[in-house]
Amino acid sequence: MGKNLITSLDPIKTDKLDLKFYKTGPKRINAELVERARTFVTDLINESRYFDPGCGVGFAIFYEDQVNLVVWDSDRLNKRAALYDLRKERSFDPNYPAINKFNTTETGAFRDFELPILMHEEMAFARHSNPKDKKKYLQDVF
Repeated sequence: MGKNLITSLDPIKTDKLDLKFYKTGPKRINAELVERARTFVTDLINESRYFDPGCGVGFAIFYEDQVNLVVWDSDRLNKRAALYDLRKERSFDPNYPAINKFNTTETGAFRDFELPILMHEEMAFARHSNPKDKKKYLQDVF
């Protein structure tokens, strides 16, 4: 297995939620796939009546055909992660996004090569957890 590259991309900003956006994986991912992932996440946030933006910040990790979306909870102590399958994108219904979710109860929501991002994000959120520090949190990337 090759080395996994981690790249910080432009954030995803919506009226409900601002996300740091990373791409990662053992190979280069073309720009078209990255934009499909960005569009998927943006549509999920903007169009789903079931989406809870938590405290308004989080991060997304794109890998090949999956997006791991993490939102910091409104109580500012916990995170909520959901892993989405972009191969099912054509059947994506923003009012029922669970059709794209992976069941992560046995495997966990994070792959081993995503753990450095997760650890950085937990520390960044702890450093900038004051709501006034939202901009600082978004600038504190891996």
